[in-house]
Amino acid sequence: MPPMAHNRRTLARATIAVGAVISLVAAASPAIAAEPPTIVIPTVNGRTSHYWSHPSDAIYSSATSLIIHSYVPAEGETVDCTVSLGVPLVTETFTVEEWDAPGPVEMAIPDGALSNGVNALTCTSVGADKYWIISWSLGTSGTTNYVTQDDLTAYVVDTTFDPGPSHVISPGATVLLEGPWEHPDPELNGYASATLTSSDPRVAPIDLPVTFPESGPRGLLVQVPPSLPAGFTDAPATLSALSGTSTEAGGIFNRTTGWSGPVAFEAAARSSTFLALERSVGTSRERLTASARVTTALAASAAGTIDFYVDSKLVGSVAVGADGRASLLLPKLLRGKHSVMATFRGSEAVKSSSSATSLLRILI
Repeated sequence: MPPMAHNRRTLARATIAVGAVISLVAAASPAIAAEPPTIVIPTVNGRTSHYWSHPSDAIYSSATSLIIHSYVPAEGETVDCTVSLGVPLVTETFTVEEWDAPGPVEMAIPDGALSNGVNALTCTSVGADKYWIISWSLGTSGTTNYVTQDDLTAYVVDTTFDPGPSHVISPGATVLLEGPWEHPDPELNGYASATLTSSDPRVAPIDLPVTFPESGPRGLLVQVPPSLPAGFTDAPATLSALSGTSTEAGGIFNRTTGWSGPVAFEAAARSSTFLALERSVGTSRERLTASARVTTALAASAAGTIDFYVDSKLVGSVAVGADGRASLLLPKLLRGKHSVMATFRGSEAVKSSSSATSLLRILI
């Protein structure tokens, strides 16, 4: 076989092999990365308060003891009970053992301490992370000297999370407040709300849309507007959220979860730049396309320019389109390995960012 014919056949086989490799790589080429993740703020160290309010039988104004019937277990080490009429009249402390012992709790009342009219009895127990309050209204016309909690008139549970450190978020961001939030059951008059308040008193608070994740971590999703008054981006702010249920069927029933914490906004939103090559394997006889995309917390696309680099050398600059994308036809490259990267220059509203480096192999 003549040497020239042999060389042509060898080159043809090499070309077919390169084409096969290129086809496989093109089929497996990764898509441009997804949007940046949601900002997550953990809501921790929740403090839960339980509050019950009950009617009572009338008590005799000269009673010397008060029998308290309660079926609520103590959450703390002691239970403090106070009888008051505007100001505390009598206060007594019970231990857990005394409160949980069989039979009712008896509270001593000095003769004449109660006045004709309405007195209030409040029992409070404070624990490490919870406390509860039971409250009765006491009438003084009658002959009985005990109260019961048989007829429930109000039941309130409030959980408040620790505000934690200040968090930096961007306009247009979605914020996930993690934690076991009270889901607003529509059958129980459920509600959920969030408010952004600036420390600048000239700027009015903004009510924010809220939703609950359909899957994934539990929490409350808060949507921050893409544009905010200068007072929110120039001064510290507070993000507050509330969710709960409320009903009066068979008595007042309320469950509430709340969080309020400091936040700060960047004058320019952060951006992320992602790069994808037409193929990761090519030849020195062809020009391949590099595509880049810029994502940002802002609802509007990031206006500006993307610079494309091959082996740290600028090979072209392209304006970002309305969809946040830009593409460049790379120059022909010599055989070997080459690194390709894209950099978004940034603007007044959006910070600059660079993509990860992609490897391009030129075989022949």
